[in-house]
Amino acid sequence: MSGLELFFDGGATAFSVLSAAAAAVGYKQKERDDAELTQGAEEVTELSGELARHMEMTRQAHRKVTGAWSRPLSLFEAKHATSAIDRGIPGWAVACVVKARRLIDEVAELGDLGDVYGTQLELAQKASRGVLRKPVRELLKKLETLALRLQQHVPCVEAARLAFDDPDQAPVDDSPSDALKCARKLWSEGGGQHGGLPISIIRDRGRLGDLWRLQEGALLRILGRRIEGPRLEND
Repeated sequence: MSGLELFFDGGATAFSVLSAAAAAVGYKQKERDDAELTQGAEEVTELSGELARHMEMTRQAHRKVTGAWSRPLSLFEAKHATSAIDRGIPGWAVACVVKARRLIDEVAELGDLGDVYGTQLELAQKASRGVLRKPVRELLKKLETLALRLQQHVPCVEAARLAFDDPDQAPVDDSPSDALKCARKLWSEGGGQHGGLPISIIRDRGRLGDLWRLQEGALLRILGRRIEGPRLEND
């Protein structure tokens, strides 16, 4: 084989190796994108609808808790809890209202994130872009759990409302000190219910991965020819 033939043959082989390497990277990128990102406008629309339903479910539960208290729970602050204790309100009732306030804080926190996700889902639909599905799914679970916790807490808030309105008729604490400790602990907690979920969820698919997704069959045929071609010539 002449030097010129070796040059061309070696170049073709090197090109085939590089092509195969690029294809492998593109395939891995496609697999990663398929696992993490939405596939098409239909899935984005589905996620958007689910998010809207879960947000409304949480808002309805929020309204029920607020109705049980008969005034905005967001206005109940630490000074009000202290004042209630000084007035002889049972500790269990104070702890119940403090917990309700914390649940309302979670509604606001997850609701804000839900609004941000909802806007990005709309943008992704219009621009045909990908969205990270895992954070949206995790937010849906958090909203569903929060709505359930709010619903379950309504009877406690109703009882606490009666205790605040007529402390003399309210059930006393079995252990006043424990009830007060619980109230203080609940007040010191709260926040961070987003669980580290990202703010931005719009992502574009990698170019090599997108090429694999759109033209997988053609790419396999092209690579097959380029890899097999030099072997046939060398046999």
